[in-house]
Amino acid sequence: MIARLKTYRDQWAASEQARHEAARQAAEEEFRRWAEEEATHRAEAEHLVREAQTSDDRRCAAEHLRLAEAAAERVRAAAQRAALTLEPLRIQGDYGAIAYVTRSWSFEVVDLDEVPRSYLALEAERVRAAITKEGVREIPGLRIFEREELRVRGAV
Repeated sequence: MIARLKTYRDQWAASEQARHEAARQAAEEEFRRWAEEEATHRAEAEHLVREAQTSDDRRCAAEHLRLAEAAAERVRAAAQRAALTLEPLRIQGDYGAIAYVTRSWSFEVVDLDEVPRSYLALEAERVRAAITKEGVREIPGLRIFEREELRVRGAV
């Protein structure tokens, strides 16, 4: 049962990742388009301000500046959409059970002679703290890897 659920979760996660990546790329394209438009309107507004002779010229410059500000707002919104991260996937059953993946970093000693002296006492908690809290991914003599577990919490 768990193997089938893991397979289903992996397929769903892959499709969600693809959908998220497509949305991120679309947001980045939109970001570039609006940034270009903002730069064009700002340049036109600056040109009109320098060359302004009449009130119509100043009004046109103000309109271009307003359009540049609107484009800048759209640039900020597109940048936020492009920076969104994919939320962890949770599968909820019909009766309230929830399946989710937990990730934890662990290690195993590969070559004790290469382990730095600061880790030589090989305090497992100290090594785990370095891996999880400090983000250390390479310690000579240790193989650091991420372990995934699928857990299911039943309905209460």
